[in-house]
Parts: sequence; C-alpha cells; structure tokens
Amino acid sequence: MKELEYWLEWKTSRKFSLKEPVTVTGEYKRAACHGMYGKVVLSAKPAASFSFRPVAIWPSESYENAVLRGILDILLASDFNSVLGAEFVLEEIDWHEVDSCEFGYYQAARTATEEIIKNGGIEHSG
Repeated sequence: MKELEYWLEWKTSRKFSLKEPVTVTGEYKRAACHGMYGKVVLSAKPAASFSFRPVAIWPSESYENAVLRGILDILLASDFNSVLGAEFVLEEIDWHEVDSCEFGYYQAARTATEEIIKNGGIEHSG
C-alpha cells in the first residue's frame, strides 16, 4: 500500500484549479439486449479545493456515488494534472425506467467532467 499512498500524495500535490465556471451535459447510451443509460447535468466553478454537491432528484435508485467516482476518475487522470480546485454540482439527471444503471451514470459523469475541464480551462494553484 505504500506505493499507492506515494502515488496519491504525488498526484494530489500538483494542484490545478478550474479557471471558469462551466455547465455541461454528459450522456451515455448503449443499446443491446440490456441497454445502459445515464445522463447528467454537471456544473463546476473554481474553488480552493474539491467539493461535490448533488441537488438532482432521483426518481428511484440513486447513483450519486457513481457520478462522484466518474468525476474523480477524470480529475485525477494524468492528462488533466489533478484538477482539485473545483466545486462540482450535480444539477439534473435524466432517467430511463428500464435502461438507467450505475455504469451509465458513471460514464456520463466522466464525459461531462472531461468537457468541463476542456471548456473551463485549468491553471496551476499550488
């Protein structure tokens, strides 16, 4: 576990922040025998540290943790230099009675987070 702790410390020590507030929609659809679906509207604005606040209303099962995992996976990706200075808000979700699933919302959050970073820009913050 020391290797993982070393990597995480190194990764989070190079802090970057979002430059501009951004709101985007991320969607994931897979049509097959069992479809997969997820759609999220995420907003993000510059902040001193990372935070996540879900305000979306889930009609049935909540996949907020899948959305959070999708956001963090992208923020800690090496391509984006650990963007940790941003306040994320899960504004809305879209729900499909049959196809909505945890993986769909995870993928939708990843897509939305990539767009947030591209559209909002990043700057070194520490």
